[in-house]
Amino acid sequence: MSEAMPVRRGRLTTLDDFLAAAKELARRTREEGVDTETLIARVAEEAARRAAAAANPRLSDEDVARIARVVSEAVAATISKMLEERLAAINAGLKSLAEQLERLREEVRLAKSSGGGSVRSEERLPAWARKLAKLLESSPYVRLHEVGVDTMLVKNPEILSKLDAVVVETSKGVYMLRRRAWEELLERLRGVKVRDEEEAVRTAGQYAEIVMALMRDNLLYYNNGWRVLRDAFYAP
Repeated sequence: MSEAMPVRRGRLTTLDDFLAAAKELARRTREEGVDTETLIARVAEEAARRAAAAANPRLSDEDVARIARVVSEAVAATISKMLEERLAAINAGLKSLAEQLERLREEVRLAKSSGGGSVRSEERLPAWARKLAKLLESSPYVRLHEVGVDTMLVKNPEILSKLDAVVVETSKGVYMLRRRAWEELLERLRGVKVRDEEEAVRTAGQYAEIVMALMRDNLLYYNNGWRVLRDAFYAP
């Protein structure tokens, strides 16, 4: 009888981990030749032998062995059938989980390829708004004062919501960028704990132009971090 296989204990953090662990256990069971029926039979026989000897110490070794064999065969057959049914259910469950995982991956792939909610709602946007959505796909922000779009139309909350965008208005220019990018920029600026305009501009990275425009109009101020006046931008 081969030695029991060591089981790695630990937390399976993802469905992929669980499936991989199950496949690894099945592979090792096949490769190491673990005979579960023989193992069960030996355990049952030994248990029956001890029980028979304890129940009637006067029984001969031959009688004890015969009783043990009868009992162990019955127990082994019952347990073997139970294991077979359990394993079949486990295999079916693993197959179902694998199929669900594959469906989820396909849904994620389709969602990513479609570009998220703003692209899916493009058909409900006017032509000029669809143009802005395309520009935002390839640029971190759009200079609205350069693309010939009426900024009053863009500041419509419904349009901004569908575009998932924010409009920042200064005397030198009007800018549009994704709402998440704007929120991340505000967070980075709040994290600058020195009253140094150059440091704030450096922190802005690719949005430095917008930050400098806000500074020129005194729409960006320092108060334990750099903060933007609420009147400087329009958000959905």
